[in-house]
Amino acid sequence: MNEAKLNPRQKMVQFMRGYYTLPIISFLGQKGILDQWCKKEEISLSYTLEKLPGILPIIEYLTSIDLLILDQMNNSFKISELGQKVFSRHGGFNILHSYHSYFENLEGVLTQNGSDEIRVERNENIYGSGQVHKKKYFKDALKLIDKEYTTNIDIACGNGEFIQELLHSTPSLENSIGVDLSSDSVKTANKRFANNNIVQIIQSDGLNVTTWSSEIKNTHRDFDFLSNGIISMWFFLHEISKGEINGIIELFKNLRLQFPNNDILICENVMLDPEDLRGDCDMSMAPEFLLFHKLSRQGVLSWSQYQEVLEKIPYSVYQEHLYDEVGVNGTPSSFIWLLEPKK
Repeated sequence: MNEAKLNPRQKMVQFMRGYYTLPIISFLGQKGILDQWCKKEEISLSYTLEKLPGILPIIEYLTSIDLLILDQMNNSFKISELGQKVFSRHGGFNILHSYHSYFENLEGVLTQNGSDEIRVERNENIYGSGQVHKKKYFKDALKLIDKEYTTNIDIACGNGEFIQELLHSTPSLENSIGVDLSSDSVKTANKRFANNNIVQIIQSDGLNVTTWSSEIKNTHRDFDFLSNGIISMWFFLHEISKGEINGIIELFKNLRLQFPNNDILICENVMLDPEDLRGDCDMSMAPEFLLFHKLSRQGVLSWSQYQEVLEKIPYSVYQEHLYDEVGVNGTPSSFIWLLEPKK
């Protein structure tokens, strides 16, 4: 459905409903409740109320907006066809809701008075990002990989979701190393790989290549095992760019110095013109993603800036996948690049 098919009243209902559905779906998704519901054809209402005594109004509300089907005669409910589609993508709701403090403190954000103290809900963001990235991006990224890498370094690894996916799809992998600055991410990733002895998780700023590469070297004695590797970065560049390309160019140069033979896999959002978004706003959450990236002062770069980066780094595009191209120039809202070292 595009903007032309929604009349003003429908648009208003759409805008207002998000205020209620976002926290509900985000909470139920993060607690694992939606995944449990989606696995069952019918859910006992009595059992659900035993576990969550106050949830009946929520179930009735979700029924009224066609996400659930309540059968009071049989004291049960089930997921509607629409609900299956929505609930299976609850990670997107988690990401958006993880920025709720910015909107609950709009005065501080708009006046810049105390806005530096406002923070994203990190655990919810990590959880939602892992789910969304797996569903939307990881499969496409894995299709681009046609080499038998033996090592992976995942910068800003989050909860380790991509490491796990790559291990499953790449039998040749002998070592995988995750790097993340967040103690929450490191804790979650370590828990995920507690019984996997080929995965190492390092708490470090991914931008400080010398620091975390030295830790790898201290652990493995030398870098010989890294000679046939792939370095991956998922939505990391906009967190470090500050809206400029110089820091990103420097990062790629440092990676080439430390890991001269490694390919690099990156996935990123693209800054889009608001006018280009208008025509597709009913089919994309790009306006919301760009809004909270700006409010939290993250530097999402434009497509032209990424083209300039390509000209100035010692890598070239080996494989590419573009998403949701908008506007007259077909600018992607996000993309995956598999880069290889320039000869």
